[in-house]
Amino acid sequence: MTFQHRFFNNLLITVIFLPLLASSLSFTTLQPEYFQTTPPVLDGKVAKNIALDSAQRLFEDKIYPPGCFATWKGVLYAGLADGRIVRVKNDTVETVVTIGGGTCERAQVGCYGRPNGISFDNNGKLLVADIIKGLYRVDVNKGTVSYLVRSTNEVDNVLVRGVNFAIAAKSGDIYFSVMSYKWDWVDIQNEFIEASANGRVLHYDPKTKKTSTLVDYMYFPNGIQLSKDEDFLIISQATKYNIIKYHLKGAKKGQQEVFADNVPGVPYNIHASPRGTFWVGLVGVRLPGQQSIYENLGPLPEFRKIIGLLVSAVDNLFLWVSRKFGFPFIQTLEDMFQDVKHELFLGPKYGFVIEVDKNGTIIQSLQSPAANIYHISDALELDGYLYLGTPFHPVIGKYKLNK
Repeated sequence: MTFQHRFFNNLLITVIFLPLLASSLSFTTLQPEYFQTTPPVLDGKVAKNIALDSAQRLFEDKIYPPGCFATWKGVLYAGLADGRIVRVKNDTVETVVTIGGGTCERAQVGCYGRPNGISFDNNGKLLVADIIKGLYRVDVNKGTVSYLVRSTNEVDNVLVRGVNFAIAAKSGDIYFSVMSYKWDWVDIQNEFIEASANGRVLHYDPKTKKTSTLVDYMYFPNGIQLSKDEDFLIISQATKYNIIKYHLKGAKKGQQEVFADNVPGVPYNIHASPRGTFWVGLVGVRLPGQQSIYENLGPLPEFRKIIGLLVSAVDNLFLWVSRKFGFPFIQTLEDMFQDVKHELFLGPKYGFVIEVDKNGTIIQSLQSPAANIYHISDALELDGYLYLGTPFHPVIGKYKLNK
């Protein structure tokens, strides 16, 4: 039998049996919840504007997608989709460290890490929330890595799956969000399918090196930030379209409440500004009349289950073919499918960032209807500019802020 015959025979078997396998797994494990939401009216501070249509596009097609940023002593750092932490200075991108083995290949999905959120502690060490590998600390001067919590570790008898963002208090205590106790990073879309409270926020104690659950039953928690006085945390919930406030001190210690509700997109990473406000990247958008299929199907959980089955089957098919053969045209087809999947769960191609004050009120929005920059997961302010990151596209956005 020729190579071509073997390839198409294997492909045919996979196409037939993989959806059946996915069906048996998904229908026993997927448990979508009913929900019904209405996108906010885009007026006032969130009225349509074209600010980000004029944002610069840096390093376009010269880097892997930069999903997250952090800054230390005026220097910008980014976490890239190929597992690298890089230093962005002037017109150069310098690799600080790569998470993963030296023998990683393109088809070895998960071999390299995938930084989802980065931030510096008070000692200038970089905390990296890696959705594949876990939580680790990087010395950006030496290029060394120290793991704090691996994705194979358990906290309260549950695996630490999908670490999303981490922030350190002045005391050294680290708070970090975890996407799901149920789904691994390769099944991330199932969090949208289910819209269930599978996530949590964990606390790492640097003195005891122990990790414990701080906040449980969260809806796809992503970005997490401390208030200026470190008396509360704010945590974005992607599948609830809101931001939660969790009290660390005072009379309400241990309690949570809604900080910002029904935001005009899928909230992702959060960064504090020099003014004490917060920038929130919206990796997906909610335009009235143009909501994602996911949001439109909120009242139809069983139908979302079928969508999840089909998406999972196609994802697994591309994963198998990529690992088995690694043909370039397969990667092109997969990229096209991923683009469709993004719109399915995140809405149309449209750039959107919001700035909220200490009370959770939106005081400004920056938008790109022309999709100059879109799927914005991270927005970090530095020296009068807003740097914009995306986990899907090989470009860094740079927008000059008005004084």
